[in-house]
Amino acid sequence: MSDAPAVRGATPPPGGLAGTALTHNPASGVTGGIWRVERGGRRLVCKLLTPPTFRGPRDAAVPPWWSASDDPRHWNYWRRELLAYQDRLVDAWGEPELDMATLVDVVERDDGGVELWLEAVDGEPGAAFSTERTAAFAAALGRGQGRLATDGAPAEGSPPPAPRFDRPWLSHSFLATYPESKPVDEELFHDDRRWDHPLVRDTLGPLRSRLERLRDERSRFVALLDGLPQTLCHLDTWPHNLIGRPDGRTVLLDWAFAGRAALGEDVGNLVPDSVFDLLVPSSRLPALAAAVTEAYVGGVAESPWGGDERLALLGMRASAVKYHWLAPLMLAQADREEHPDYGGVGTVDPLVRYAERAAGLALLCDWADEARALAGRLGRW
Repeated sequence: MSDAPAVRGATPPPGGLAGTALTHNPASGVTGGIWRVERGGRRLVCKLLTPPTFRGPRDAAVPPWWSASDDPRHWNYWRRELLAYQDRLVDAWGEPELDMATLVDVVERDDGGVELWLEAVDGEPGAAFSTERTAAFAAALGRGQGRLATDGAPAEGSPPPAPRFDRPWLSHSFLATYPESKPVDEELFHDDRRWDHPLVRDTLGPLRSRLERLRDERSRFVALLDGLPQTLCHLDTWPHNLIGRPDGRTVLLDWAFAGRAALGEDVGNLVPDSVFDLLVPSSRLPALAAAVTEAYVGGVAESPWGGDERLALLGMRASAVKYHWLAPLMLAQADREEHPDYGGVGTVDPLVRYAERAAGLALLCDWADEARALAGRLGRW
């Protein structure tokens, strides 16, 4: 999910072509726009990637914490998605049920930007997946990520080994850097009046001490994840980035964050992020969490990795730390007059949003408890 509402871009597609602007996160300095376009008699998607030096009409919408980076290991490196498509990064997993859009053309622009011209993928959007369909994707991801996972934790004091697949442009330390980039007003987080706000009191209120503990222990969780088996991760796995092809393959979109991360980290994001932006009702959350957990761990077990499957489960549960910043953000936004939906073309009922996000955060608090207990039994806490 994004900490800023996405909007349908107002700028026309490149090349003077007619097209439809697609929903994206305007806060990211890397994305200049996304359009569905007819070109040469073919339906394509054009995505404009923009470097830190790019100047355009959407500059005012890009806050410092979403700035594009020239550092190939930074989570928001601006050329990473181009390189991922050129490399067909999905093939590294060796999993036939996982796919990515075909790269049709690349245009290096005079203004420094790069246009990615991609296949317009037809199929079922991830937000419409059944629990069973989501679990099938999780199993395939487990098999692929297990195939590339490192053998386990390094000796104390040593850096974790590289996964069996790496590239110099893949992100590193995503969960140590992406969440920490979010602006959090600690005074609001500890302000009793904020916790007594009508939107907060009966939603986040019962979770207050557990959310505070998760935020306080974030460095410990990050260190735990760093010591787990590392693999190739997509790192933005949520329903908006999944499309189910009619032949059963799942296409992953938006490879901008892809990098080295802990086994289990991707599906640890998939489940809660399904409800944070009201894509899946929280009433489905228990069944979805159970099905995805079983499928992913089972997929890892089917892979040639051969390590302790509990480490995959631990990675999934410990990834709860990614959203330690979400409760403070909700406290800060409780007084908004309007609460825009993810598409930025409408608004949502704030009571519904806060209740659904609280359900997701409650799940993450439970996962954090499970991670502490499991890590303790494994001698890692």
